[in-house]
Amino acid sequence: VISNVIFFAVRSTTLLSFAHSLKARYFMETKEYAKAYASALNGINASNLSWKFFPPALVADGDFNLLNTLIDQRGGFLATAGSYMHENLLRAAAVGNRNNTKTNEDARARYYRITGTAATSELGVAAKNAPMPLVTFEENLLILAEAGMRTVGFAEGLLQLNRLRAHLRTNLGLAAAPATGGTILYDAYVAADFNPGGIENRGTLTADKALMREIIEERYVSLYGTILPFNDARRLRKAENDVNVPIPFTTPTATQHPERVIYAQNEINANPKLPKPIPDLYLKTQVNQ
Repeated sequence: VISNVIFFAVRSTTLLSFAHSLKARYFMETKEYAKAYASALNGINASNLSWKFFPPALVADGDFNLLNTLIDQRGGFLATAGSYMHENLLRAAAVGNRNNTKTNEDARARYYRITGTAATSELGVAAKNAPMPLVTFEENLLILAEAGMRTVGFAEGLLQLNRLRAHLRTNLGLAAAPATGGTILYDAYVAADFNPGGIENRGTLTADKALMREIIEERYVSLYGTILPFNDARRLRKAENDVNVPIPFTTPTATQHPERVIYAQNEINANPKLPKPIPDLYLKTQVNQ
């Protein structure tokens, strides 16, 4: 019961906005975009209402940022060097990168960079006390942008995308991490930027397709470190690959992207409710078939 909260010292309105954002997330995954948009309108509407885990980082790995813990325990297993996002999307010199006359991803690239060799040297997203997003203002804005464009129209999608960009310009945005620094530029887009030949449409896409592709790509970058970009890729792969992020294969012999998360052996041993036989990694889940 919302009025009888015993675990969180927060107002019922805060819990309700969190619940609406969660509903919007799940409606996105079932492609019920009108319901997603309606829920997000009542969702998290300010940065300080985002739900994040803030590691105290006082004792040892148990209360550190989980990325930092992994680096500490498995040095060299996790790094962003060579990754698609860093090498293709954020790096200014890359072909097809996100930087243009209205956008500079330098600060965000620095914040998201993970060296992966020494946990104590991480300063950005994998710092020992870096907050870990659960359900955020950024996600809610991007639900409003994508679902709003699908159900209300181009102008609504652009409006909500620009609300996110305004947020990124502030020191509350994910891009503005004082420990890592860098240049921040996220000027507002206008409709003409998405016309063929515009700064966000280097080819011959319709303006609608170009804006949708930018919103999906922004979700891929802004929601970095969560399962949501993986969910988006699976959701859009069947019918909307023209706006999906073109995530490359990491080996030249690969022909399929994973559709599922691997079941742990302990889960297989102990949970009688798991499907039998265990589904192949590349078998689409029911909602994405």
